[in-house]
Amino acid sequence: MRYSVDSALAKRIREQGRCERSGMITVWYLTDISYRFSPVVSKKQGSAPERNRVKRIIRELMRAGEGAFPNGSYLIVCYGACGSLTREELSGALHAIMEKNGAGAHSDPRGTEEHQ
Repeated sequence: MRYSVDSALAKRIREQGRCERSGMITVWYLTDISYRFSPVVSKKQGSAPERNRVKRIIRELMRAGEGAFPNGSYLIVCYGACGSLTREELSGALHAIMEKNGAGAHSDPRGTEEHQ
């Protein structure tokens, strides 16, 4: 994938990056010249289809936010019963974290403005 974070970069993000949390989502962020991200959902969070659904939604939200979110490398880690979260709840939590990082002033990465 063109947006993926490899394991060496993921380790560097965890060691040197900043961390923000909103609800069941934690975002580790490291300033970089490129825009890369990887969703992380552990096997504790449910069955493979549930985990893949969450990862698919996060990837979609992050791709949609490419112009709005600052360049950098992101690890989006889901905790708790994240498999039960709706797209809107995941989007809200991710948007809240990006607001803390100063990305929310550019546009709404949730894409809800288009659907209303």
